[in-house]
Amino acid sequence: MNVENLERNAYMILKKTDIDVYDSEAPSNAGYPYIIYDFRKINLGVYSRNDFVLDVDVWDENINYLRVNRIADKIQCLLNDLNNPDEEVLATYYIEDREKVADENKKIKRIKLVFSVQSYFL
Repeated sequence: MNVENLERNAYMILKKTDIDVYDSEAPSNAGYPYIIYDFRKINLGVYSRNDFVLDVDVWDENINYLRVNRIADKIQCLLNDLNNPDEEVLATYYIEDREKVADENKKIKRIKLVFSVQSYFL
């Protein structure tokens, strides 16, 4: 099992949004809007596949949620029910949750999308 291949798979899909994409954390000088993604392991080896949770956070600095919602909509359309094989991994993504996340800075708008990922490593 190579989680790096799964992360690359998700990264390549998220880049289709034409927004900057970062693994786990954005640099302090990142411009808005941007996307952060992170995998959490949830089940390894009990089934013939490995299941993960993919957290995708869309960040923006704006007076409203219009742009961040458009980006989140695009991500949801790109990933939900997607079966995306490549040379190393066969990953299928399913949306589990989508929510606004409040920030103490009222100019920051954030939406978190949570996907379950069923993966088979080839």
